[in-house]
Amino acid sequence: MWIRPPLLPPRSLRLRVGLQHDLLKGLRQVSVVIAAGATYDRRMKRTVEFFGIPRARAGIARTDAVGETLGEVLQDLSQRFPGLSETCIEGSRLRDGFTVNIGGERFTRDSATVLEQNQTLLLMSLDAGG
Repeated sequence: MWIRPPLLPPRSLRLRVGLQHDLLKGLRQVSVVIAAGATYDRRMKRTVEFFGIPRARAGIARTDAVGETLGEVLQDLSQRFPGLSETCIEGSRLRDGFTVNIGGERFTRDSATVLEQNQTLLLMSLDAGG
């Protein structure tokens, strides 16, 4: 019995697959580059929620960010949201007066904190009051 091979999409719609190595961080990252130029990044995505001042500066309540550590996630956010980099985030570190809650269990400001899979982060300001 002869089986017909699957049809391929036209050449203009085929995907180019590239393998990139990040030698500085020792990460192996695979990116699928679509002919139109968009890139899909397979590194770990984290859900980040904003509360208070960070929400006002970002202009949204929730987004996804990429990174294995808190510092990498903060770096991704500061590049995508200029309002956050002006007031809340400096490079890959939090500015004074801001903290992150990880998974509803603990608060931290340490950029080297390694994040586990499926943890939601909440970026907020340290406000006093009642």
